[in-house]
Amino acid sequence: MKYFSFLKENMFFVISLFFLIGLNLVACFLEIKHLFKVLFPFFIPLFSIYLVKFKCRNSIFISFLIFTFLGDLSLVFHFFEGKATSLLYLLSYFCLILLVLPEVKFIKIQNVIKTYLFLVLAIAIYFIHILYLKLLGFINDDVTLLLITLKIIGLVFLSFIALSLYFKEDSMKNVMFLIAVICIDFSAFLNFVNLYYLFNWSFVALEGIFYVLSIYFLFRYVIYDRILASYKFNKNYKSNKIII
Repeated sequence: MKYFSFLKENMFFVISLFFLIGLNLVACFLEIKHLFKVLFPFFIPLFSIYLVKFKCRNSIFISFLIFTFLGDLSLVFHFFEGKATSLLYLLSYFCLILLVLPEVKFIKIQNVIKTYLFLVLAIAIYFIHILYLKLLGFINDDVTLLLITLKIIGLVFLSFIALSLYFKEDSMKNVMFLIAVICIDFSAFLNFVNLYYLFNWSFVALEGIFYVLSIYFLFRYVIYDRILASYKFNKNYKSNKIII
């Protein structure tokens, strides 16, 4: 019932979102690379309707949106051979880490789960090392190599924090953040494959889908408390109205 209520209240947003997704998929199907790049930056402004509607003034999250939007925009103009894009996305990951870091209470996590998390982190670091050695073989630019490596480290650290939050408390809010981070990981991985291994339009389309999902769940995560408060207020208002 709440799902249909959401669709009714946000009809303009839903129609605009599906229209934009449809245009991106058409660009992928017709293999029009420039059109895909031009349409891609429109997702952040569209999702920003949420910020206005729920009066969200979280400066860290707004910084994340600005860096992500500028990163998307730099893809269109290809500033500094992609270095600007990597730097802006790296800064956006850093903003997400700052956003949730105060909520991580690592001491409260059980010792068994702590061991599991550190094991996952150790495996991730090992794979980063192997990937770095492989990147040395076909990336000659030291700055590009450094930015890509830092991006991967940022994603690993972000995933580690998301898992820590989930294991600390498997609430709906933490689940949404974990899903968002997983979608970011898949989107970044597909982008990496397209850029440095094998360009495939199916991968480009999947990358875009994971990207949109990540932005959606991040917005839901940030405004979750406000949505919950709004539902409770409406429920109490209706019950009081019936009593009167």
